[in-house]
Amino acid sequence: RGGGEELSVIAFEPGSAAPSESEMQKLDTLAKVLMERPGLNLEISGQADPEEDRPPLAKAKLRHFFQQQKLKAVKTKNPSLEEDIPLQDQEYERMVRLAYAALVKAEEQRSPSSPNAVPSGLSALSDDAFQGPEQKSGFWDFLSRLNPFKSGRASKKGPAQSASREDSEADFSGVPLADMEQRLMERQEVTEEDFNALKRERAQNVQSYLLKKGDLPAERLFIVAPKAEGRAGGDRTATLALK
Repeated sequence: RGGGEELSVIAFEPGSAAPSESEMQKLDTLAKVLMERPGLNLEISGQADPEEDRPPLAKAKLRHFFQQQKLKAVKTKNPSLEEDIPLQDQEYERMVRLAYAALVKAEEQRSPSSPNAVPSGLSALSDDAFQGPEQKSGFWDFLSRLNPFKSGRASKKGPAQSASREDSEADFSGVPLADMEQRLMERQEVTEEDFNALKRERAQNVQSYLLKKGDLPAERLFIVAPKAEGRAGGDRTATLALK
């Protein structure tokens, strides 16, 4: 029966909805049990840990945030473009450096008498929220003026604008990239819906694997809402119950 207890929980890496190889072996065993006992059904409930799952979710949202800004910039010049534009690692790193510099400078400008002047989330970097020393039209307009995706070319604003871009990064050249990224991740909002989406994806991936591995009918595998039990913070798991 100890093996049954092991089969009742499928664990996931933080932020991931893909079962590891060792967890797939447990699902293989469970699929065999279900095939041998056609009278049994299975309930699957995805779980999430607000503490351990948050950092990778925040990082994924941050990268997606930057990727969408690149896509917007590219489509402005080529409106007929339909496919997604990938964000290269070096572009992501450049965006992290620029965003970090802008965030720190925005926080420095916050008046002691108005402590809420800079929003607490990444909305501090969204359109109309960023109040830079020279631009008041939004952080992403500020970034587009710096032309972060064309680092080898001067922007339309000329050498002065290019120098401004370089100065923004040079001011924080001694800060490790990982620390900049961590600061931005802390400001990235991860909502309850983000956690719920991860729970659903974990449950759905377990269900899909069993359907393919065991050639089982879908009506025997039920996805159910997570139960409010176990650790207060939640778990990085999908819990399974034979019925």
